[in-house]
Amino acid sequence: MAGKNCGNMKRDYSNATACFENGFLYNVSPRNHSISLYDDRDVAYNAKILVSDGKRYNLWEKDDIFSIPIPRFSDSQETTFSLDYILRMIASSFRNNHENYLSICILLQATKLMPHSNIFWKEEDYLRIVEWLYKDGQISDGDALRKYIKTDKLIQSKTQMPAISRTADGCNYYEQGAEIRQKRLSDYNLYLDRLREYHLCCLKIPHLMPKSYTAYCRSKWENAESFQKIVAAAKREGISIKSGI
Repeated sequence: MAGKNCGNMKRDYSNATACFENGFLYNVSPRNHSISLYDDRDVAYNAKILVSDGKRYNLWEKDDIFSIPIPRFSDSQETTFSLDYILRMIASSFRNNHENYLSICILLQATKLMPHSNIFWKEEDYLRIVEWLYKDGQISDGDALRKYIKTDKLIQSKTQMPAISRTADGCNYYEQGAEIRQKRLSDYNLYLDRLREYHLCCLKIPHLMPKSYTAYCRSKWENAESFQKIVAAAKREGISIKSGI
């Protein structure tokens, strides 16, 4: 009976450690040696300690997080083992455990590393930090980072690289892929605009706001009387609410 339950036991990640060399994961602790490192990667995704090129960083400490340097990323980089990718996963783990402040710090540091790695990151990936800041009511910080991401030459040069390699007969397929990526980015930016609008109103006129972003979008779509009251009150606070959904 004990043997049957063993596989369902939740692992303890309180001291989980992820070890990197040249931005590439090579070990985790505690390590289950009965499976591959790839299959054991959840330890890295839930790490609280990070070792990069021999130096230890405590992910419970803001100063340690912001001290993680940009590594000399390996040319043989695999996405799921890459430091920037794993930092993003760790940030989500912290956020899922309601450690929002630290999750923002970790994701911000990952975002700083991303343009230096060999992964093709989309602009939406960079903008996730803006989404989280808006959700946490940090509107001005979100606005500043959004502007930075949109104007930083290195980030923009990386996000505009082709995700699909051209071939002798594949130009049309590539162009279609580019159009799809642009449409997704446009949709994501519209989502960020609505999210910003909602959380800004929550800060300024909380007594009128629906309890969830989804409920707010529904009232906006229906142009409900409650939404009209929000528009009027927002205008008095200097907030312009865009029409449509």
